Amino acid sequence: MGKGRKFLGLSLPEQGAFVLALLLLPMTALALHLLGLRRTQVLLTRLSPAPGLPEDDHKNTQRQQTLGIARVVRAAANHGPYHADCLKQSLVLWWLLRLRGVDSSLRIGVSKTAAAMEAHAWVECGGRPVNDREDVGLRFRPFHGAIVPG
Repeated sequence: MGKGRKFLGLSLPEQGAFVLALLLLPMTALALHLLGLRRTQVLLTRLSPAPGLPEDDHKNTQRQQTLGIARVVRAAANHGPYHADCLKQSLVLWWLLRLRGVDSSLRIGVSKTAAAMEAHAWVECGGRPVNDREDVGLRFRPFHGAIVPG
């Protein structure tokens, strides 16, 4: 199936999220470069309403919509003009969910082997990863708490 057909096969909210993600991914990268993580997240928080109920308080269909938004953010990062890493994708996803009233948390974890140390970012709703596998917290040891704007 072609990219245009895939886009047209998305729901209207998913199409909107895809277009927003295409615009927000490079803007988020620039903000991170200029402001750093904490200030960027504070800025995004100020540009959005406070989230409503935690994701696990929502119905299953809303969980599926949340997963759909995560899927289109990943698609925008992989197929758009700007190929964003996990931190930028997760920040954009966190903000898009916040705009929809979904309470979510940005998580960052590390994995250390004899050869290297890696860091990874993902988003959780109701304690469950949205844009990664369920075992992400086992593969990357998360920082004690969620990353929240201060």
